[in-house]
Amino acid sequence: VTDPGGVNQPPVPVINEPADGAIFDVGETVNFSGDATDPEDGTVPASNFTWYLSGPGVPPNYIVAQGTKSGSGVPPQEGSYTLTLEVTDSQGLAASTSVNFTVQQGGGGGGNTPPTATITSPANGASYTVGATISYSGTGTDAEDGTLPASAFTWKYSRNGGPEVTFATGVKSGTATATAPGNYQVILIVEDSGGLTDRDEVSITVSGGAKIASSYGDGLVDSRLLGENFIPDGYSLSDAYPNPFNPETTFQFSLPQSENVKLVIYNSLGKVVRTLISNEKMSAGTYTYRWSGRDDSGRTVTSGTYYLRIQAGPMNVTKKLSLLK
Repeated sequence: VTDPGGVNQPPVPVINEPADGAIFDVGETVNFSGDATDPEDGTVPASNFTWYLSGPGVPPNYIVAQGTKSGSGVPPQEGSYTLTLEVTDSQGLAASTSVNFTVQQGGGGGGNTPPTATITSPANGASYTVGATISYSGTGTDAEDGTLPASAFTWKYSRNGGPEVTFATGVKSGTATATAPGNYQVILIVEDSGGLTDRDEVSITVSGGAKIASSYGDGLVDSRLLGENFIPDGYSLSDAYPNPFNPETTFQFSLPQSENVKLVIYNSLGKVVRTLISNEKMSAGTYTYRWSGRDDSGRTVTSGTYYLRIQAGPMNVTKKLSLLK
């Protein structure tokens, strides 16, 4: 004689929330929910569910809820907690599963933890020469979302301490050509589904002969520092670098749309010393210019204070320059 039912298999419980490793603020409500299936019974009814909580300020074998698939509660104090779901099938066979979570001051976020951004390329401290191709790549992970999609990625750079400029979005990797020398910060920002962000940064150095587009060594150095088809977030003029300088300095400006641009250097008396751009129409982009410390006649100017002024659409910005000899 054989048992037509075979050997009874245990049910399989699953805790849907909170996520394992979640962090909550002191006094914050913790929502919990779960499901369970059984090889013989199928979906296990809520009446067979028992929820236990262990941790600081909680009695041993404390039952949080019974006969329900979901609920909520406020942990009594800071510390590490374990939430256990135990389910029983129709023949009395039980099985359980657990998750751990932490309660701390300033936890918050409804249990949502920030993601983690990691730049895998380029390496921190890497050096390149002008014209070299730079490969960039990174990863984004999140306790709740897992591996973040490419749509969560934003890539930026900053040159010589200047403004951050977005050069790529919605991609995990790509290539760029660095055609202007300088010290760069390459920045990756990732965002999870709950709106929390994280960033990672690496420093790289680009050296070598940049392109010169006008006499006396002045003028356009480059109009595409990193990336190929990016539009700056807004109007900006960076500080000159180096400053104080001798014999030359560079600076960067960004245009979010096509504008007529005037870029002029004045002395301390307000007299025009050098006109780098004379009301020219320029496309949206980020541009780097150099001034060699010479006037419009090609003569080297004396030591002292000078002023760089840009006018482009709504932007009317002046920066102070110091030439030391």
